[in-house]
Amino acid sequence: MNIKRSCCLVILLGSFNASADLRIEAADQSGQQVVFSSNDQFVRMDVQREQKYALIDLQRQAFMLVSPQQREVLVLDHSNTDGRAGAALEIKLNPAGDGPEIAGYPTRKYLLLANNKKCAVIYGSKQAARHPGMQKLFAALAQLQQRISDMMSGLAPSVDVCARAKSHTMQAFSTTGSPLRIDSADGKTQTRISRIDSHAQIPATAWKIPPAFKVTHMKDQMKQIELQKQQMLQQMQRQMPDMQKMIEQLKRDGKMPQQAVEQLRKMKELFKQREPK
Repeated sequence: MNIKRSCCLVILLGSFNASADLRIEAADQSGQQVVFSSNDQFVRMDVQREQKYALIDLQRQAFMLVSPQQREVLVLDHSNTDGRAGAALEIKLNPAGDGPEIAGYPTRKYLLLANNKKCAVIYGSKQAARHPGMQKLFAALAQLQQRISDMMSGLAPSVDVCARAKSHTMQAFSTTGSPLRIDSADGKTQTRISRIDSHAQIPATAWKIPPAFKVTHMKDQMKQIELQKQQMLQQMQRQMPDMQKMIEQLKRDGKMPQQAVEQLRKMKELFKQREPK
């Protein structure tokens, strides 16, 4: 299962706490339809042309990506990045006037800044926020996106501040209302809700995962990725003396570009930083 793609698909997941089922229709940045289905205990997200869906069990706080064709379930565990996610973010929400009507609701425009860098434009609606369970929806959304952000920080510690700030587009609910549309800093629409049905009837089978499906935990995949990174680093370190001899010979023969010498120096510095203390 492609982790990066999957991460992009779950950005609008959340939870509701209403007696009736809810169904929200939206579109992502590529124009694909995204359908969110919810009852009191579960939230499910289906994406057009995708052969998998996302499911949240609210009572167990379990976040899962389900691939029926592969008969697999990927559990997004809570991640401890040991501070690798970077320095604390200073988040600002600046009102920017009225927005367009979206899905039949009036909106207000807000600029989201992280450490004074413009990261997103949110079109929120207080009227849409009146649907039962909406606040709980976006609280769970923020938790999910934070979990993804922590996971990605574990893979790449120098994650951009805007990538780390994504969860705040959901945490801003109390200020913006329901975020019916989210644009990137350059004005490209990332998500747009088109319809909210608070009287949907969702079949019970939508919330059940077949017991025969193989369950894999993200924390185990992360450990495997880290192990592979360490093995690759060790292999490169073993090859470094031979590389150094070859490069010295090329330098003596006048065939070694200065740019390549500089790249080698940076690689050696990186190896030293990665060496166990």
